[in-house]
Amino acid sequence: MLIEAVDLAYLAGLLDADGSISLNKKERINKKKSNVITYWPCVQLSQKELSAIDWIAESEGRSIYSGHPNSPLAQPETIMHKIMWQGESAIGLIERILPFLRIKAMQASTVAEYWEKRKQLSPEMKELYCQQVRGLNGRRFKGE
Repeated sequence: MLIEAVDLAYLAGLLDADGSISLNKKERINKKKSNVITYWPCVQLSQKELSAIDWIAESEGRSIYSGHPNSPLAQPETIMHKIMWQGESAIGLIERILPFLRIKAMQASTVAEYWEKRKQLSPEMKELYCQQVRGLNGRRFKGE
């Protein structure tokens, strides 16, 4: 696990530039035919250059997923490499990198706050947190 400040600052910089911090949502029907909505934190980092994230994956005990980007603008030969943290591991990472984030600090803070309060939140408040993070991720520049 990355614990050195310089490594955490580097990772935060990569995430600010080429990563995402989100509160994912999944809807499903359970056995009782009720609609169940689940929310969970997710942190992702994608890079073209494998060596840029290989040491992070190794240090963090994460897998690297490689494949073609889903964007129609991507060149056919482009391969992207992605590391993902979800649930408790995403929160653990957010807690370690939050002091170093500059662009995605609000997303990280909001996701961490949601996770801390999630058991006491109404379904409406959970959705509000999800929408708030989506709105923050829709910004193009800090301070908008």
